[in-house]
Amino acid sequence: MDYPVVDSNTHFGFLPYRDTDVSLEKLLSSMDAYGVAAALSYSLKGVVYDFEEGNDETLAVSRANPQVLPVATVDPRRHIGVLEEIENRKNQGFLAFRVFPELQGWRIASVVFRPVLRELERLAMPLMVTCAGAGTATDILRAVEGSTIPVILCGVGYFNLAEVLAACREHPSVYVEAQIIDPPDALEVAVEAVGPERFVFGSNSPSCSMRSSLNMVVESRLSDEDRSLILSGNIRRILGGIAVPEGIKLKLDTPFAGIPIIDVHSHYGKWPFPMRGTGIEFTLDLMRRRRINKSIMSSSYAIVYDFVEGNEQISRAINGYPELLGYVTVNPNYLEASCRELEKYLKKPNFVGVKIHPTYCRQGINSAKTRSLIRKIADYGHPLLIHTYGAGGPAQVRGLAGEFPKLPIIMGHGGADAWREAAEVVSDTDNVYMEFCCSVLETDKVRRTVEIAGSDRILFGSDLDLIHPGFIAGVYEEARLARVDKEKILYRNASKLFGIEP
Repeated sequence: MDYPVVDSNTHFGFLPYRDTDVSLEKLLSSMDAYGVAAALSYSLKGVVYDFEEGNDETLAVSRANPQVLPVATVDPRRHIGVLEEIENRKNQGFLAFRVFPELQGWRIASVVFRPVLRELERLAMPLMVTCAGAGTATDILRAVEGSTIPVILCGVGYFNLAEVLAACREHPSVYVEAQIIDPPDALEVAVEAVGPERFVFGSNSPSCSMRSSLNMVVESRLSDEDRSLILSGNIRRILGGIAVPEGIKLKLDTPFAGIPIIDVHSHYGKWPFPMRGTGIEFTLDLMRRRRINKSIMSSSYAIVYDFVEGNEQISRAINGYPELLGYVTVNPNYLEASCRELEKYLKKPNFVGVKIHPTYCRQGINSAKTRSLIRKIADYGHPLLIHTYGAGGPAQVRGLAGEFPKLPIIMGHGGADAWREAAEVVSDTDNVYMEFCCSVLETDKVRRTVEIAGSDRILFGSDLDLIHPGFIAGVYEEARLARVDKEKILYRNASKLFGIEP
């Protein structure tokens, strides 16, 4: 892994809406920890307050820290001085421009952006723009039609990867930041579709875990040459052969070495995204590569469609594999059928828990139908994994925990961006657990959760086979926990909770 690394998407400053450390010091320490030689970066002040002051700050930081490569931003809503700012920053050595229509309340296809694009074209300045929602890639493609400057799409995930790949095919100057293309083989599928030269490494650090995004690229099945292009070669070419500090190479330690792992959140089935790998052998291979000893799976078919047939499918699939265990998936809309499924599968030694996904059932966590079903689940005493994603979800779990105090409840995804709320729920209850799998991994969330709630009810979950386990593992690895806490989180807590050995 002797790769120089250039992170194409970082920032520094202050976040008013959450207490995450996004300081310059945090960015530099992450770069140093993982051997990232250089990083394109911008000041958050320029995004949300004043682009001139923000760009001044970025310039000062880059001059004091040569490993920080300056990216400028403008806000077309200002109207006054926007085009002059672009030329001024180009002359000062800024390497690219980043725009934020999604945060500033304007559309990339708006006429207000056209003069900006023409000026970037005149000055041959690369454009970076967030591409995080369905349809966004199409809007960006329309906006830059006819342009020849490099356009880097940031924040692309499995949910809109197919659209982005179509955009790459139509526009030869569109590139993709590989931050959260996180299904196990989606990066390989994407490279096969449009070529390795169309991808650049980015982490969105320090807001997000730099380690997670590095793991995803390094642990891919791409060739060494392709990984090297993504980690630095492509962005250096796009920016005109920029120099980076010599002698700094990627360094990833193995903080989980020698510790068994029980994965409490994985799947069996198919997903409608650009990913080829599926099935038990694919899962077992990923587990071996990530040294996961046991994985507790639910059926994606049962979650999104027919829970009765899906449970039957996963029962057949995991039979004969001692390293694979099952959740019986139930649906609050079908109380009697769900009760039959509980009775059928919780008698089997390889089914160790119950899964409810409120989003696909369209029944809230604390709806009357959900609570009626959970009342039946509580009679069996097996842990309940319930999808908990976004603000308010953990608070609803708190209510269930009080209503069913003897039922162990695992917050799947740990509330995702509401992990602080989830950590407080774990801290305030005796029967609630959480794990952290999701696509956007805020940096330090595991360490800070342990500080809030302790490590006795924190679990490891990967969301395999939807997400690469190495991507999720990164946010656990970066926490730098004591050995005793790592052991609890990786296997001891799950072993005790489910009554299984790793």
